[in-house]
Amino acid sequence: MIGIFPDRMVTRQRLLIGTIIVAATSLLNLIPLEFGILGSPWPVGLLWAICGWSGLGPNLTTATLLFFLGLWVDILTAATLGTWAFIALSTHAATLVTAQYLGTNGLGRIGSIAVSGTIMLLIMTVFQLWRGSNFFFVGTILTIVSAIGLYHYVGFIFELSEDEL
Repeated sequence: MIGIFPDRMVTRQRLLIGTIIVAATSLLNLIPLEFGILGSPWPVGLLWAICGWSGLGPNLTTATLLFFLGLWVDILTAATLGTWAFIALSTHAATLVTAQYLGTNGLGRIGSIAVSGTIMLLIMTVFQLWRGSNFFFVGTILTIVSAIGLYHYVGFIFELSEDEL
């Protein structure tokens, strides 16, 4: 079901809680911890929201939240403004298309986020190569893998479906 606003309060509360969790985990980027060539171990919290909220289908509310969370990550990571917002919205759109045509919703929690993580990695790689900027591929894989591993524990907060509308 395509809609502008989720109808149920439970859905709105879960969207708010998910937004707070992603914004809070994004603050971890301010801690200067790196493991050499592996880069920073902090998870890409946006991936949790992208994967979980894609169950709602195309929705203006989730797209808007992902856009602003992407801008938040841009500010925290000193990225060019709009980089993470573009990556978040592109990954969300690709995840929606993948779920629609390949039926990835039946893969389970870890399978779904693994597909979304792979899509995000591809979009990040293409975007960074297109921009011609430095790109630490191994470090990016580490952050996506850590997000995938932690999704088992936090995924239930983010997973929404059209049935909730």
